[in-house]
Amino acid sequence: MPDLSSRLKQVRESLKMSQTQMSKLLSIGQSTLSQLETGNSSPSFEVLNKLAERADVNLNWLVTGSGDMLVGEEEDDVIATLNVPLIEASAHAGYIDAKGGHEFLTTMRRYKIPGYEDAEDVRLFEIEGDSMRPTFHAGDFIVCTRVKRYASLPEGTLAVVITETNLLLKRVVILGDQTGGIILRSDNPSYEPQIIPLDDVLEIWKVEMKLTNTVDDMVYQNSQKLERMEHELDELKRHMAMFHKQLSPPQEH
Repeated sequence: MPDLSSRLKQVRESLKMSQTQMSKLLSIGQSTLSQLETGNSSPSFEVLNKLAERADVNLNWLVTGSGDMLVGEEEDDVIATLNVPLIEASAHAGYIDAKGGHEFLTTMRRYKIPGYEDAEDVRLFEIEGDSMRPTFHAGDFIVCTRVKRYASLPEGTLAVVITETNLLLKRVVILGDQTGGIILRSDNPSYEPQIIPLDDVLEIWKVEMKLTNTVDDMVYQNSQKLERMEHELDELKRHMAMFHKQLSPPQEH
């Protein structure tokens, strides 16, 4: 079965568009589109969503290869399966104020996430801020399932915690003692852990999957760091060799 990069190219060719035309449609550079079509880079959720909306592409087919490429005669059935609400960063405050109520969720865009068809227990959150870098970046999207029994969460579980005033992505530790608290830890060492009363928690959503376009950048950055370290090590060895040569006594003839 063709992979995602092949399906992206298949859509473009089906629409009889050049890479220049398709890149303009998706608001990305032509070189970026070329990287996506060759599989050298992964498309962000935003790019996939633009393609689905602007070219009537079946998002489920785009991600999984299942179903028809384009939304046509089965459009009503496709729309009926778009059942996972997306809580964008700009909607976090509204979600908190509405306590995730049904009326508020009806105003959110919805998507079909293969394997997560029960919308009542699934949310798609957009990440904001840098407290969970390098694991997550602002603009990433995470698929989460509702946690009904907080005590069952293993220590360090990645989860979105909803309180009366905040929507937080953290690693959580449920305190088993009489304090009735929960520790919220960030992956970014610049942020101190927080402890909040468990009674302040309205909802907890366990992170199941993330959608991101930053992975390739991170790999590239790590590769660059490794190259610099290797170069610095070679320079250090060279200087040490020169130093030892200067310290060595001249050989007698």
